[in-house]
Amino acid sequence: MKRPVQRRELAVEAVAHHGVSIALACRIFGISETCFRYRPRLAAENDRIAALLVGLTQAHRRWGFTARRRSMTDHGHAQQRRDHPT
Repeated sequence: MKRPVQRRELAVEAVAHHGVSIALACRIFGISETCFRYRPRLAAENDRIAALLVGLTQAHRRWGFTARRRSMTDHGHAQQRRDHPT
């Protein structure tokens, strides 16, 4: 069985090229209409942050997590803080 992302791509192709309705395509490929319409919100931002992290890693190989995080914060990428119960 294919992953949901692959089934979504097949459903999108069926709707675009074969004139199948969204509801029918979703039933055929076993995905929800929510999955069909899903669009990642921060894809461009995630790509930019990933590129920055790769650049920092290549430029400063000896830096650990804290130094990279501090550098990213200095570049304007705030780190989300999560409080985990201990």
